[in-house]
Amino acid sequence: MNTQYYPLSAKAWDSLGEAYLVKGEKERALSLYKKSFELNPNNNNANEKIKLLNSD
Repeated sequence: MNTQYYPLSAKAWDSLGEAYLVKGEKERALSLYKKSFELNPNNNNANEKIKLLNSD
């Protein structure tokens, strides 16, 4: 798993969030997007997904 090998990679956490979102696991996806955004506050995708998931 990329997050194990690259725990400081915002992209890895973002991708994992996307996978959980596709599976319908919104709470898990949200936490992963937050981790990604924490690592890279310039991650626009994570920021948009956080806003989207918080509005549900």
